[in-house]
Amino acid sequence: MIPLLPLAQTQNLALPEVGYQGLALSHLAQSGYPVLPGSIIPVEGFRQFLSTIEWQAPLLQSFPQLDFQLDINQADQLQQIAHLIQQRIVQTPLPVTWSEAWLAQCANAAYLRLLPSLWVPETVSRDLGLLEGLLTVQFCRGAAPALERSVKALWSQLFEAKTLFFWQQSGLPFEEVQLAIVVQPLAAVRASGFLQMTPTHGIIQATYGLSHSLYEGHSTPDYYEVSRRTGHIEQHLGAKSYAYYLRPPQPSDSASANEAFKGTAIEMARQHQFALSPTDLQTLMQIGQQLTNSWQTAVLEWMLIKTSARQTQFVLSRVFDQHPIPDCPPSHSRPMAGSATTPHGRVLAEGVGAATGQAIATAWVTHDLSQDPPPTDGLHLLVIPELQPKHLPWLHQAAGLVCERGGMTSHGAIVARELNLPAVVGVDQATQLLQSGQTLLIDGDLGRIYEVDPRQPQPAIPTSRSDGALEPEQGGSSPLATQIWVNLSQAGTIERVQDLAVDGVGLLRSEWLLMDALEQQHPSRWMRQGRQTELLRRFSQRIEVFARAFYPRPVWYRALDLRSPDLAMLIGGAHMETPEANPMLGLRGVARSLGNRSLFTLELAALAALAEEGLDNLRLLLPFVRSVHEFQGCRQLIQRAGLLNLPQFQVWIMAEVPSILFLLPDYVEAGVQGIAIGTNDLTQLLLGVDRDQPTLATQFNEHHPVVVAAVNQLIRTARALDLPCSVCGQAPVRYPDLIQGYVASGVTALSVEVNALMQTRQWVSQAEEYWLASLGGRSPYSDAMPETQAE
Repeated sequence: MIPLLPLAQTQNLALPEVGYQGLALSHLAQSGYPVLPGSIIPVEGFRQFLSTIEWQAPLLQSFPQLDFQLDINQADQLQQIAHLIQQRIVQTPLPVTWSEAWLAQCANAAYLRLLPSLWVPETVSRDLGLLEGLLTVQFCRGAAPALERSVKALWSQLFEAKTLFFWQQSGLPFEEVQLAIVVQPLAAVRASGFLQMTPTHGIIQATYGLSHSLYEGHSTPDYYEVSRRTGHIEQHLGAKSYAYYLRPPQPSDSASANEAFKGTAIEMARQHQFALSPTDLQTLMQIGQQLTNSWQTAVLEWMLIKTSARQTQFVLSRVFDQHPIPDCPPSHSRPMAGSATTPHGRVLAEGVGAATGQAIATAWVTHDLSQDPPPTDGLHLLVIPELQPKHLPWLHQAAGLVCERGGMTSHGAIVARELNLPAVVGVDQATQLLQSGQTLLIDGDLGRIYEVDPRQPQPAIPTSRSDGALEPEQGGSSPLATQIWVNLSQAGTIERVQDLAVDGVGLLRSEWLLMDALEQQHPSRWMRQGRQTELLRRFSQRIEVFARAFYPRPVWYRALDLRSPDLAMLIGGAHMETPEANPMLGLRGVARSLGNRSLFTLELAALAALAEEGLDNLRLLLPFVRSVHEFQGCRQLIQRAGLLNLPQFQVWIMAEVPSILFLLPDYVEAGVQGIAIGTNDLTQLLLGVDRDQPTLATQFNEHHPVVVAAVNQLIRTARALDLPCSVCGQAPVRYPDLIQGYVASGVTALSVEVNALMQTRQWVSQAEEYWLASLGGRSPYSDAMPETQAE
């Protein structure tokens, strides 16, 4: 039997027995600071459990002495070995009395939080921060089976493929790693965040509910800077649109994430309120003011828990520090892990955090991936000037992306988010600052690139999840008047989306979908070679995948919006494209379609061929339409292709050029059947800001009053014309408070990125409830619902 060690009674234990988190929290508790109570499963428990496992694979007969040599460039081998080890850990039961005795020592709490607490000896202590960042917090119900599953889930994380890769790369032997677990009973959490005291100020970040929403990037915290001398408060409201709370206790022993706690959208009114009251803020600052000099540099994670129906209490729950634990024996002193929110370490470059996540990989720096592709012996961190459609094949094999140009709405950022690839864009001179062969850590949340230097302590960038996949709840059970569509460009994303509560594909970006079909060759080269039939087949195959996956839900295919720089880089393109000083305003959109009718005709032929096969859910979006005359020219070609004769087929235009604010009735008279408001380009042109220019990133603002007024005017005008209208840019995701205005104006649909689908559905549901309540429960559009919404 391995008893739990109470945090308040670990003063006589050696650091290797309880790990750094365990000892740090214990010292805080013994010093009189309010710490989330708990106990520690010591390292010996982990060691004894491993000794009970029967290893059947010959390669693991000597386990836990991993004396074999791994080829870190063989991803399949790493995955196979990791799977074998983790499978045996999960399948091997704990000794019968362990989990029940542990639960009894936790006073049979309704919920438990399991915090990893690592220790490594001085000889390899430089690697502790990075290794700790690979382990994640677990949550479970207070039942013996659930506790056992969560403990084994946390232990097994030491043997994930990424951790094996880390050990082999850093020379860190498993025998030197000690893992304890801090088990903490958890009550209802009202708010959480981080606290750091500087010599002059207290820095506080706060959000509603558990801090999981901060780790996962589902919310941006409120920020407070409090003067220690005067008490003056400078505060900034965060974007707290989503929060995680513990579920009410139920008779269940499940350890799954959905059983432990749930995600919920925050009401609009609460989003505009601070998570902490003035009294709460004062109480938390008092705790910070009392910290001794030994803790002044620490970043402390805190929770505001309910102790009764009307009372709450602040407790400290985790320590991020780069200084020795106070009063620690000299032989055990060593730096703690870095901060989750302001990690310490050598930052090589900074930019805009465009796609969430972190990754450690070898850099591949190049100005042209097609001319200088990375080796195929493993995943690399790609460092390039900017992402172009022709780069997609290498993006699928990348660990992360760094671009010198671009912002949150750049193509590189959008595609990286769809592929779940950590990305930092707008990194000035990245191709000069970084070098191929460097081992780097990219943080797509903070927008930083760190050097992974074995001679220096590295920061932990922690994450927090339970033993199951933590995803926002699918809120599609109750129908909405406003449809929710998804923006896509990559077939590999379909599996993640097709079974979700999504009403269709509102934007299928063809230039990112079809570029690989061109095989790096300029379209005119295919035409001159007489290979139109082959190209038509390739286009049809790629579009068909999306049409079939979502059938009968509509799929809006946006025609190619190719620009001169993208095409000039293709084989044969240098002689076909004229250099342009401003490609964003140059030959693009339908202007290029009309100038190169053979390529546009192939696109239309592909749509027609698929319709003949029964895929009548395809629709057409025309990009960057500058005039009614341009639309009329395209419509004639669409008519010749026979598409307008199909009952379900519709032709929409992207509302991107500001002149549409005045010309929408004329477009409708010319035959436009719907509009998709592209807030990215519309914002650029209304404000005169290049969204790919990093120095102007703060001025690219979809929340600007002019942009908000323009979008709502377009929606209201479309409604008056009985014209369906969608919003398909980043605005509703970056600024969810705008959704209420869109709904009030009568928008037909919102089309958003994959990762924002569930949140957007929640936001729209709230906005519709608010709007209906203001009208006494009567829908303002019941007499004029556009035909599209019935599909």
